[in-house]
Amino acid sequence: MQRLSSIHLVLFAFLLLSVGHLYAQRVVWQAELSQAGPLPTAWQGDRADYSIVGGAIALSARTARTTSLIHTPVSLAEDCSWQGLLRLERHPTAYNYTCLLLAQLGGEAQRLRYLALCFTAGPQNLSLREIALEASNEGYKHNRAQDRILLEHSVLATELAQGLHYRVRRSAAGDLLLYLPGREAGMLDLVAQIEYPTSLPSQSTLAIYSAYTQQYRQGVYLSELSLMHGAPAEEGERQPETEEPSAPSAKPSTDFLLSEVMANPLTGSVEYLELYHCGDVSTSLEQYSIGLGLDSLSIKRYPMSRLTQPLHPGGYYVLTRSPEQLLSAYPTAEPTKVIQANLPQLRNAGFVLQLYRGQMLVDQVHYDSTTWPKGLRSRRGVALERVGLGPMPSIWMPARKEQSYATPTAPNSQATGASAVRIDGEDVAERLEHIIKRLESEEGSSAFVRLYALDGALVATLGEGESLAWLKALQANARQELQALVPRYAVAVLAVYLRNKEGHQEVYDLKFLLH
Repeated sequence: MQRLSSIHLVLFAFLLLSVGHLYAQRVVWQAELSQAGPLPTAWQGDRADYSIVGGAIALSARTARTTSLIHTPVSLAEDCSWQGLLRLERHPTAYNYTCLLLAQLGGEAQRLRYLALCFTAGPQNLSLREIALEASNEGYKHNRAQDRILLEHSVLATELAQGLHYRVRRSAAGDLLLYLPGREAGMLDLVAQIEYPTSLPSQSTLAIYSAYTQQYRQGVYLSELSLMHGAPAEEGERQPETEEPSAPSAKPSTDFLLSEVMANPLTGSVEYLELYHCGDVSTSLEQYSIGLGLDSLSIKRYPMSRLTQPLHPGGYYVLTRSPEQLLSAYPTAEPTKVIQANLPQLRNAGFVLQLYRGQMLVDQVHYDSTTWPKGLRSRRGVALERVGLGPMPSIWMPARKEQSYATPTAPNSQATGASAVRIDGEDVAERLEHIIKRLESEEGSSAFVRLYALDGALVATLGEGESLAWLKALQANARQELQALVPRYAVAVLAVYLRNKEGHQEVYDLKFLLH
């Protein structure tokens, strides 16, 4: 009898430990983002400036107020973690950035103080800081002069563009810890840590603050938002609820991508929309629909359920209201790849064009004056082409003059015929030379290199022992070195992680355009 009691005690203790282990990882709040459309009523503030798109909270401000703020109540513990995924269609600037307000630290109605994770401009463009929001006639404004920066870390434009997973933990010991994606796929690594003895309120709010300009009032997506009490099961391991991102930044389940748009055709020609079949098997467009609107909040959907003919992988398929007119204007187009469809009329002044599979947003392009490069005399008869064939976010440019400014049913002109390398940005060549000189002259310095394609895919990694030699080869013949690694793309982003002998790390983000 005594022995049986001992076994029971052991089992009881084991159950207590197991329950405690589960409790220590308990998710206490998770944003409900499954239903596309307006935000749930749990969110308050400037709700009209945000909506749910593709499983993410998306900024799409109707007016140029310059800032928008939404918030929802949450409960905090001494040991808690915030996590989620952020995607930005444009690199943040001093006037166009996003802050995730993790915990309200106090203040009055006219001036609120928050612990915030901010994505702003600069080489170290991710930071944890205490910020102040001051009330004005136009809503709350971020007074950056009163920020208290706690820690900073560099992230790349490509990482923000393809979707950056993050986790911020405030431990019971009073530390702030920042986790970001590591070298191993699916893992989050501790990248920065600081003592933070400031106590957090048990009842608080989680908020999203966006600053934007007249031209760029959209392009911010936040998904997988959750709050967890207790330490993660294993530091550095992503939790199960973030394993399968549903934000539009993740590679969507799609067989088609937007490839080319002709919104302002020549006299006698016709508007058209080209789709690229990026899937592996033949399929039709009957599950897809086109979305069109002045902005992301005024989208009207146009189903393609009648387009049941099978389309084959690797093909460029053109949708137009008049195949006869298109084939007359472009006699080299393949007739079997021109499909008659009841497309909506495209506004020359600008629009947002989206592609849906079922209810999932899988691709989109913003067509306005900022999309087109300066110096283009006229857009009439000039198609806008996707550069590269990766998922969102994408770069769009006018079709090349050598291809008569349009390539319906054929590979895009911007993805072929690269004859030279143009380094985008006046100081990129100098920065590359600066990196090489530092590696050669600073004792104990080292670097490792990552090369990304346009769609954010990591195509090459060079360790400390081979980076310097490759950077010298890149400096001598950039076109040859880049095309050897990214032959299918017109854009390459080079990330150079440079460390000094004390272990301090700087990140250089260099973008190369191949034309």
